[in-house]
Amino acid sequence: MTVRNVGLVSGMDVENIVKSMVQPYQDRYDKEYKNKTTAEWKKDEYKTIYTKEAEFRAKMTEYKLSATVSPVNSNTSNKEVVTAKANSDALNVPHTLKVKQLAKAASVGSSEKMASAENKTTLKTQFANATDVSLSSEFSITVNGKEIKVDPTASLNQLLSNINSAGAGVKTTYDVTMDRVFLISEKTGSEGVIDFTGTSDAGMKFLTNALKMNYNYQDSSSEKLGSGTKTTLLTQFAGKDVLPEFTGDSKTFKISINGKEITLDASKNMQNMLSTINGSDAGVTASYDEVADTFTIVGKDGKKVDFTGTDAAGLKFLKQGLKLGTDGGDKLPARTQGQNAIFDLDGVTDLEQASNSFSIAGITYNLTGLGEANVTVEQDVDKIVANMKSFVELYNSLLTYTTDKANETKYRTYKPLTEDEESKLSETQVEKWEKLAKSGLLKNDDILTGLTSSMRNIMITSIEGIDGKYKNAAAIGISTGSNWKEGGKLYLDEDKLKTALAEDPTAVAKIFSGTGDKKEGRAGVAAKLYDLMTSSMEKIDDKAGVLQYSSTEVTSILGKQINSYKNKMTLLEKQISTKEDYYYKQYAQMEKALQKIQNQTSSLFGGTSS
Repeated sequence: MTVRNVGLVSGMDVENIVKSMVQPYQDRYDKEYKNKTTAEWKKDEYKTIYTKEAEFRAKMTEYKLSATVSPVNSNTSNKEVVTAKANSDALNVPHTLKVKQLAKAASVGSSEKMASAENKTTLKTQFANATDVSLSSEFSITVNGKEIKVDPTASLNQLLSNINSAGAGVKTTYDVTMDRVFLISEKTGSEGVIDFTGTSDAGMKFLTNALKMNYNYQDSSSEKLGSGTKTTLLTQFAGKDVLPEFTGDSKTFKISINGKEITLDASKNMQNMLSTINGSDAGVTASYDEVADTFTIVGKDGKKVDFTGTDAAGLKFLKQGLKLGTDGGDKLPARTQGQNAIFDLDGVTDLEQASNSFSIAGITYNLTGLGEANVTVEQDVDKIVANMKSFVELYNSLLTYTTDKANETKYRTYKPLTEDEESKLSETQVEKWEKLAKSGLLKNDDILTGLTSSMRNIMITSIEGIDGKYKNAAAIGISTGSNWKEGGKLYLDEDKLKTALAEDPTAVAKIFSGTGDKKEGRAGVAAKLYDLMTSSMEKIDDKAGVLQYSSTEVTSILGKQINSYKNKMTLLEKQISTKEDYYYKQYAQMEKALQKIQNQTSSLFGGTSS
């Protein structure tokens, strides 16, 4: 701060004299300051309304969803069989369910403790005592087509981590206490598979003798067989061209399993074929799931299932008839498959889902066990009424705020205070003054009056495309009060709403959450209010630039005004400073002249007296 020592000789109050001389400039500066402050206050007012509109619009997003105005409850008679959750699209009708089989993932695991050594630092040390397992060099295992290297110098945990990250669709764990390894497919149902096809001999010995896997060699039909009449194999596979072309009276053909030739008779049924295979010395067990219409064959005690020696006709039946995934034409893979959930629903039998949780016709079923259950769906009237009450409160809150702002009294004689003016008032006086100065900033604002008018119009306008007597909000119990001074405040008649819900719940949903063409007037109240808020918010941003760091902060109407006021204030500050410097210099020169005269006078009179 510059210290100006003027007026010491003349005794004049130079500071006040200069202040009065630059006062015209200061008055102009104060005017621009007040204009800028008023514009900033106005911008804050718009920002508050913008925020309220954004919050209201977010709520309208919920009301555009039918779940808000058409929520339903679902109940099940037996939660040990199924739990259910219905959405707004579910019909209010009862359902019957019979669960025959739960979906499950494919899984394999150690059939016994692996007898791991105390030193588990590496695979080589952990399985040092495993019989017929070579851990002298690297080898590989294949899981669902993904080859995974097995490094004997790495730990078991590292191997399992490599399997988990191989993208094979399986997850593995090792239970230290049980000393067992477990693998489970990430998918449930028939798509859940654990298949070791392609694993090297060294890898198979490691899985069998070190990890004690109890998978057995297994394969199941990759899809339904599409069976016909199951009297014989000929009728079951009729028209599918999967059986040999028989000549003469004999309908027999042969397959080889693990070196054992087995004769099958196509004139006999599936059960006869299973008995023939299982009664052989091939070391396998075959089964047929009549509900799932799938065939499965499993090697006993880890024994392979090898079709080497089966002729082309036999392999065709295995591959195309039984839908088995033979490897190289001769061998079945070491494969374990999950199973689909199988159930009857509303009289439709043997439906399948890969998961125990699935959605049908607006109801999400979660199967928990086998058995029968009834599922009922009913409208949640209490929740709908509560949601409508909430809507009315939200609507009235915004309408009241914007209406009050548009009608607020404006005190034109009260302007923003400058710092000098504030210094002459108490804190309480300043607060009262600013309250009056801020009042009416948006009085009769066209954005606000347009908003409130459009809100009221939406609530009284009928929705096109709805048949029946319920076409607008008023018809279902949401209407404006009789007092016009309230500006269109809404009231809810709960009894009227409940009656409408009982008579025509679809119309109630359309009135609020309808998504029809807006131009044709088919959109619901929520969609119209949502669009109205969007339009109003855009207008506010264009006028006030309320979005921080956006271009509208500067390019909006108020943004330009505020920037103009700031520029004028900066220019006036420079002019005031320049004028003050000029006048102070002039008075400083006058003081020097007076001091010189005073010195000369003192010298003159001083010489005479001596």
